[in-house]
Amino acid sequence: MNVPTVSIDPDEEIALCCGLMFYQPTGYYSNPRSLWKDLAREGFQFPFKKVRDWLINQNEWQKYAPPPKDIPRVSYGKISRPNCVHQCDLLRLTNDKIYKKIFKWVLNVVDVASRYKNSIPLTSKNSSEVARAFEKIYDNSNIPLTWPELLQCDGGREFMGETARLMRDHNVTIRLNLYLQIPN
Repeated sequence: MNVPTVSIDPDEEIALCCGLMFYQPTGYYSNPRSLWKDLAREGFQFPFKKVRDWLINQNEWQKYAPPPKDIPRVSYGKISRPNCVHQCDLLRLTNDKIYKKIFKWVLNVVDVASRYKNSIPLTSKNSSEVARAFEKIYDNSNIPLTWPELLQCDGGREFMGETARLMRDHNVTIRLNLYLQIPN
């Protein structure tokens, strides 16, 4: 007579055992190591990494988990040379009407080092009008902004096409976000 065997998925077994230990009234574990040690005391030999991965994915543990020790953030304080890095974006206006022209957008350009700002109103957000606005800002001798080495902007279509060509002509690298770069 054969003995019936029930095969259990190892990941499911870890989830069942960890759940029974973690969700009992006295079973809150503040770290994966203490849960892993209690499982070993009960006779379960699960790898520590699997117990840690299970615990980290539990909603109750995430609520009370310790905050991360180091969150990497971008530091703009190290940029000290003016007109090296500029940031730009289009801002929506409330349809300002000046001389029978309705301006719906404004191009805002900020120098990261000096924090000097300049804005040009636009009637639309197509790439050719944005490119002309950049030329107005950078070619004006009364404005201390000159063509930068790096221009940071969001990934909007208004910063591609004619605007990207203009920046390429002036050897300006466009950084669309933290990971994408359009080389000059």
